[in-house]
Amino acid sequence: MNVASPVAPIVVRVPVVVLTLLVALGAALGLGAGRADAASDDQVWGFVDVPSAVDAGWQGPLTVSWRNFSDAAQTYRVELTGPGLDWAADVAVPAEETAFRREVAVPALTTAGTYRAELSLAGSDEVLSFVDVRVGSAATPHIVDVEASTRAIAPSGLAAQRRAVTTFGVDAPAGVTGTIVDASGATVLTRAFGSREAGERMRWTWSGQDAAGRVVAAGRYTMRLVASAAGARSTTKVALRVVR
Repeated sequence: MNVASPVAPIVVRVPVVVLTLLVALGAALGLGAGRADAASDDQVWGFVDVPSAVDAGWQGPLTVSWRNFSDAAQTYRVELTGPGLDWAADVAVPAEETAFRREVAVPALTTAGTYRAELSLAGSDEVLSFVDVRVGSAATPHIVDVEASTRAIAPSGLAAQRRAVTTFGVDAPAGVTGTIVDASGATVLTRAFGSREAGERMRWTWSGQDAAGRVVAAGRYTMRLVASAAGARSTTKVALRVVR
């Protein structure tokens, strides 16, 4: 394993009996969706945080947060392993830093697959926190900035209630398609938006009708917006409801 030159330290110590309080502290530190459950080693506690899915070429950073009640300097080790990669970096934390958050740059993840990021005390076999991250095979475009005028459509209601207007864009050049499905997953309506550029706004107005122009039954529906490019794709869903 190649160990990178030391960067800032990362460690956390907290009594096991207050693990619940530590988890609350983790939330207060702003850890994101990639957070894994933290372990407690006597008086050290920490989290490593990373998105659950990234595009090929991602270089971090990993976010590390900790609390240290040991009154001693600590050295934390951040490890990242996966297809063709076995990497680690040490982070030295002085005793006076009882709480901190740092970002750690990592090598570019160029091979598709699942990687694991782990945080531990240097020289210890106990993992304080870990999280898996999936790397895609190509840059994935995403639907962004989705706005909906309403999520409930009343075909026989007032004019403003008879349709839902949804606007959105993409964060990279992509082909965009849309599908509306009912609660069973059956397709009600499809629409092709063609090739779009990043930042270009699109608009879809649905009046609660199927492809044949018939008003659909009352119930829950889902608008699926798909952005695709070079074999990579992402889907964003918008919940809608038709009422009588």
